[in-house]
Amino acid sequence: MRYLISLICAVMVLVTSFSCAPKTSTAEIKPRPAMTLASTGRPRPAAQVSDPVAEPHSQRLSEGAAALEKVGLEEQWDLPIKLKGRERVAKLWALDKMLYCLTSENRLFAIDATIGSKLWSYKLGSPLETVFPPSHSDDMILTEKLYDMEKLDNSDAPAKYQFNAMVINTYAKVFVFNRRTGKIFREINFKDLGTSNSASTGGSCDSKYFYFSSAKGWFYGLR
Repeated sequence: MRYLISLICAVMVLVTSFSCAPKTSTAEIKPRPAMTLASTGRPRPAAQVSDPVAEPHSQRLSEGAAALEKVGLEEQWDLPIKLKGRERVAKLWALDKMLYCLTSENRLFAIDATIGSKLWSYKLGSPLETVFPPSHSDDMILTEKLYDMEKLDNSDAPAKYQFNAMVINTYAKVFVFNRRTGKIFREINFKDLGTSNSASTGGSCDSKYFYFSSAKGWFYGLR
């Protein structure tokens, strides 16, 4: 009898312990999404995080491509140009698969128009100077710099370079560049040529001469 009572008490203790234990269900366990810090400093799901710069640019490209497609056009390339402060693009010229970009600060950028690659840049003068459209000359032959006439003899002739040139002028100066490398071969002040005045228009060139007109009605051909 004493053994039976002990057995009943043990069973009651086990039942009470089982009924008081907390119940868990696998159906109630929900995985939490991975968290990360957003730009605001508050965590949010990683799936919602995006690149704040690339996303708007990608969206603009997508919208631009759709608009161009409607009129039968296609974007080939785009190229950002770093401008300073209030500087802006003032003029664009396209010549022989080259694109020239002039800013309001008179910085000139030379771009390969076929692939959208910046080749070189050069500051042509102060923002107040007028810059005329450029012209091209293929297979121009020049020495690296100007020499005195007495040095141009057969025994001491300076090296000559053949290159595809870009020539551009302001009222006061004319510049001659290798249009692919940006190497400047000439930067000539018109007053140093004895013209005693400035150019009145943009010049033009061929493989031998650069032509321009002066403010006093004279025409010049420089070689």
